[in-house]
Amino acid sequence: MAVSKVIIACVFIGILSKEVSNQPTKRSRGKVQKISIEYNLPKQLQLHDIFDIIIKVKNNLQILSISLMTEDNKTACTLIIKSDHLLYQYGQLKVKDVVENEGQPIAEISLSEFLQDSTIKVSFTVRKNEQQGETNTLEIGGQNGSIEPIEIHEDISMSDIRYLRIVGDEMRVAELKFLFGLQDEL
Repeated sequence: MAVSKVIIACVFIGILSKEVSNQPTKRSRGKVQKISIEYNLPKQLQLHDIFDIIIKVKNNLQILSISLMTEDNKTACTLIIKSDHLLYQYGQLKVKDVVENEGQPIAEISLSEFLQDSTIKVSFTVRKNEQQGETNTLEIGGQNGSIEPIEIHEDISMSDIRYLRIVGDEMRVAELKFLFGLQDEL
């Protein structure tokens, strides 16, 4: 029986999106308003599933947030990509940090880990937590491979995740790429 691979590439997205704000970035009194977009995931996430997000940005991107959400709007986990000067604290650059906010895992990682020219590429791979035996970990990858694993919220199952929310300033989602059904090959 042939293993089915599902590859969905959404270029200049519109097919799976539920745009929260489709207006171009506006400036008001010197501040940039954030753009927030939500995408329906094409299916429930399973072990070894991979999805890539490619975002075009302007040179002055300060912060970008990527969250995985459930149908009832609970956040499973969040990746926050910050410009280097926002992560520079106490005389040193803090390249990555994983914290929890009310049980929600948040990974803060330097923009330089993902940025090449004016493109940010973020990859998520569903992994199993070997200590707990649960499929509750997302491996975050950037331009140069794996960066950081992050566990989803303890009260949320990977199969509960339905939406991908991207919030940022001076950005445009150029492509979403999903690879499903890879667990059968491993």
